[in-house]
Amino acid sequence: MLPRPAAGAKVFIQGRRFEDKARASAERFRGCVRYDFFIPWQNMPKRAIKKTISLPEDLFRELQRQAEAEQKTLSGVIQEELQAARRARLKQEFQEIQSYWSRKAEERGILSQRDLERYLRK
Repeated sequence: MLPRPAAGAKVFIQGRRFEDKARASAERFRGCVRYDFFIPWQNMPKRAIKKTISLPEDLFRELQRQAEAEQKTLSGVIQEELQAARRARLKQEFQEIQSYWSRKAEERGILSQRDLERYLRK
């Protein structure tokens, strides 16, 4: 069973836009398999930049198998992997910064919230 769009939602079915639910439902039962809601405030890039990249053959085959298994495009799989790598890098940077300032606080004897408040009042 496909989800019903909310009142006033813009519905896109196979790239075609429908303003009302009745027309969208009619189109849905004419053999269309996609039923998407267009939500512009999600994390959608403003524009995509096409680049040609070179990959080792074994990596390409692995990504291609993953794309087929997840029913995604090769580009989608690569984007997700790059985003995951970026999140991991940012998390690592955050932990390094947090560790640095924890050491600095420890050097100054700030071990609790009370110690911090006392230090800030000085």
